[in-house]
Formats: sequence, structure tokens, C-alpha cells
Amino acid sequence: MTQENLLVLDTEAPLLLIISADRRLGAYLSQRLDSHYPYLLASTLPQAITFLQQEPVALILLDILQEDTPNWQFFEQIQQNAIEQQCAVILIENFPLPPAIETAIDGYIALSELDTPHFLRRIALQTKHQRRLFEKLNLIHQLNNRRESHRQLAQIARHDLRHPLTNIRISEVMLRELILDEATKPLLDTLSVSIKNMEMMIDDFMSAILVGERTLKSVAVDLQWCADTAYLQYSASATHKNIALEQGQLNFILLGDIQATEQIINNLISNAIKYSFFNSVVRIEAHQDGDFVVIRVIDRGQGVVASERSVLFTEFGRVSSQPTNHEVSVGLGLWIVKQL
Repeated sequence: MTQENLLVLDTEAPLLLIISADRRLGAYLSQRLDSHYPYLLASTLPQAITFLQQEPVALILLDILQEDTPNWQFFEQIQQNAIEQQCAVILIENFPLPPAIETAIDGYIALSELDTPHFLRRIALQTKHQRRLFEKLNLIHQLNNRRESHRQLAQIARHDLRHPLTNIRISEVMLRELILDEATKPLLDTLSVSIKNMEMMIDDFMSAILVGERTLKSVAVDLQWCADTAYLQYSASATHKNIALEQGQLNFILLGDIQATEQIINNLISNAIKYSFFNSVVRIEAHQDGDFVVIRVIDRGQGVVASERSVLFTEFGRVSSQPTNHEVSVGLGLWIVKQL
């Protein structure tokens, strides 16, 4: 197994790469690794880079002495390729290392330690660490791919669902203009509420999928404007249940992400209207607390029993309280508020 470029494949041990221009040192390292690890042996930079690009190397044992002088340029080139291929580097030398080199490598073994059990233990620990790192990176890669697939599917579903909903909405408006029969109006009202519920469900699912990928930017946010916009958006829902939308002191300029702030207020007000009784009140107010502004959305609805309060603001969290006009709730609105 001391022949150059020999690769042992009949083992699950990680693959090592020995890089040394000193053929005697390379042969000695090969003998020390014999029967313990599969390995490749390179004596030149092009040969080493070829191995790194073509083989799943887990660990490099690197000798950079050339005529008893460290070749730092050679080290930098190997290190760069090692980083690209995500493999560890252990120097085999007998000279003091500059601080910058100590932080760049994964380990250092002096030549005097090659004859000791410490040598093989050190390689075993490093390769075990590297294997776990590979497993974590592969898992992260798989999860990212899966998340990206879910995101793309969600965007396609959103687009495909929005189109027929828009057609239904247009048809509902046209029917209101064509049909003057008062007996038909409740049916059209029910249709309008159903369309609105579907739109809210689609928005909630999309927000939940993308909430972790949003980049928030701190800008000046007018709290009064956000509240007015939310009330305008949900005025029809409130009017349908004869709910009065009240406002307290909201004259504050906040530092935050304007879209996230608006979505938080929208979700809280929507939730309050959804669970409030007919002929009641939903109120938004705020007060300053040091450097912060505390925003409160208050309703006179059913409340939440003490034993279920821990479920609030959790993903798909559900409580025994039910929407008071058969509105749809998927359990994501408050969770999105917490994430933002």
C-alpha cells in the first residue's frame, strides 16, 4: 500500500490525502496509515489539486517543507482547494507556525509524534469530526432544497388559486349589478365572505412559508397610518358584524419594517374582528414605555381560557373559542405576528 496514488476502496473509513514533496516522508506516512485508512499520495501541487477535485477527500496530511523551508504559497493554494472541497487540513512539520496559519488549519502534528499512538488518535478524531460536518452540511442542503421546493409550490398554488378567485369575485360584483332581487342579496353576501376567507387563507399560508426568508429593514413607520390602513381593509368585515372600530392615541413614529408592522397590526385586528361578537367594539391604542411603544388591540369577545393561553402565537395553534360568524381560521395569523 505504499505505492503512490494507491486507493483502498474496501473499507468505510474516510479517504485521506497525503501531500509531500519528500518521498521518504510520504512513504512513512503511508506505512503508518496502512490497514487503518484508505489514502491517496501526491507529491506535486497539480496532482494534489486533481485528487481534491475528483475524490471525496475528508482529511489532508500536508507537508509544506521544500528544502527545509516552508512554502507558504503552496500552503495557500492547498488550503483554498481544501476549503472549496470542504475537507480538513493537518500540517505535518517541525517548525513554529505563524499565528495566521494556526487559525487557518484544522490541526498540527510534529514529526516527532508520528511514531506515537497520538498520531492515529488525532486523525481518528479529526476524520470523525469531518464526517459529522459532512452529514450536517448534507442535511442542511437537503432541507434547503426541500424548503425551496415548498416555496415554489406555494407560489404556484397561490398564483393558480388567485386567478379563479379573481374571476369569482368579478362574477359576484356583476351579479350584484344585474340582480335586483333582495332575496338574492344574502346569497351574494355569503359568496363574498367565502371569497374573502379563501383570500385570507392563501395569504396566511404564503406568509407562514416565507416569513423566515424576509429581510426586514428599519425605517420610520407612522403607526397612525398603519392603523388607518388596517381599519380600511377590514371595515367591510366589521360592518357586516356591526362591530365599531375605535382608535386611541396612535400618534407615534416607530423605527421598524413598515410592511411587517402593517402585517402585525392587520393580523391582530383581523383576529379581533373574527372572534368578536356582533354589535361589539374592537379598539387599537398605544402608549410609550421608555424607548418602546406598546400597541394594544382590544376586543370584547369570548376571551381565551387560562389553560389554552400557551397555545396562542404557536404554529397552527387552536383554542376552543370559535369565530363568531363562521370565519375561517387556520391557526397561523398570531404565529406570523410572533415571528415578525
